[in-house]
Amino acid sequence: MNPAFNTTAHHLTTQMNSLLERWRTAVVADENLPKQSLAFTIEELDDHLPALLETIVESLSGKEPSYESIRKRGAQPGRTRRIAGYSTTQVIWEFAVFRRLLREAVEGLHETPAESRFAVRVWIIEVADRSEVGSVQQYIDDANQERDAAREELCHTNGQRGPLPCRAIPRTAQ
Repeated sequence: MNPAFNTTAHHLTTQMNSLLERWRTAVVADENLPKQSLAFTIEELDDHLPALLETIVESLSGKEPSYESIRKRGAQPGRTRRIAGYSTTQVIWEFAVFRRLLREAVEGLHETPAESRFAVRVWIIEVADRSEVGSVQQYIDDANQERDAAREELCHTNGQRGPLPCRAIPRTAQ
């Protein structure tokens, strides 16, 4: 494995708390994100990011990441943020802030050759993106389930007599 991966893993391990603190500060101050984040506890705000950082560090150290596990852990922030009133765009933006801080951490490794830093960034982004996909997919799945439940209730309540026939209300694509 590229020695830059081990160097980066060590660097991220020593910077983990600092990275999370900078992420919290950036997210709470970001005008693109809802102010609901101010009401989150630190644990709710961080959500799965400490575990994601550990997975990134482990994968840089040579442990093969479980992409399914990353995606599943990434699902929770999608649900939490949706309940808190975030849009999908805002969920994605939180991840963008996180990726930017990871990129800056890698760029701070000046003793590592640029081509090695690039390879590390590509690897980190791949792992982080899997988590983001899980988060956004959960957000969408929850919204679809809510819509389908509302549709069923509407159709049951109206007994198909309402102004809009139930068949005209789309169901979630399977």
